[in-house]
Amino acid sequence: MPNSTPLVLVFGGTGRIGPQIVEHIARDTEVVVFSRGDSHAVLTGHTSVTCELGDPAATRDAIHRAMDGAARDAAAPLGILYMATRGMGADDPRSLDDEIEIAVGGFASVVRAVAELTPTPRNVAVVFVSSLAVVTHPREAAGYVVGKAAGEQLCVHWAHNPPVEAWTFNVLRVGRVSRDPALGDAVAALAGFLVSEQSRAVSGQVFSACSPVSE
Repeated sequence: MPNSTPLVLVFGGTGRIGPQIVEHIARDTEVVVFSRGDSHAVLTGHTSVTCELGDPAATRDAIHRAMDGAARDAAAPLGILYMATRGMGADDPRSLDDEIEIAVGGFASVVRAVAELTPTPRNVAVVFVSSLAVVTHPREAAGYVVGKAAGEQLCVHWAHNPPVEAWTFNVLRVGRVSRDPALGDAVAALAGFLVSEQSRAVSGQVFSACSPVSE
């Protein structure tokens, strides 16, 4: 009998707020985390899959490999939580093209790969997490923000032109919430709602959970 258990595919999620969101979602549903191999230790206790999001073929293979043999019901609730980023650091500069590749190209590769699953999932909620408040070198920050903004626009576009009918797409914009535990909990709860079956009446929205924090 096909599996109808709710499942959330998390891409990235190893930054400051990611683990808190993943732990919240995992209370109510099964979670599979896709990330670079060296990031798996951050999210223990969950199924982890190594995935290079800058490579569409590799992304497709990773998703299909993780779902192979699952025999899931096409109507089973499926969430896609996209939190991936290149990662940032003053000694590791990233170009604008790199940021757009992961925020737009990587995001598009994930959505297309899931749409190609057999049978095609019909009950899918996609959430693009856009963390715009960053502390880093100004030039890096500019590229990071542009990439995330482009990903937001792609997500909203898909809400009006979904690759599969009835899929929902929403953006969750967060700030430096990890410095405020209460706000972090609220963001995690909102992310959990958006990838759940209860959110299917909501699509094409940008939810902002940013709070100014003094340095």
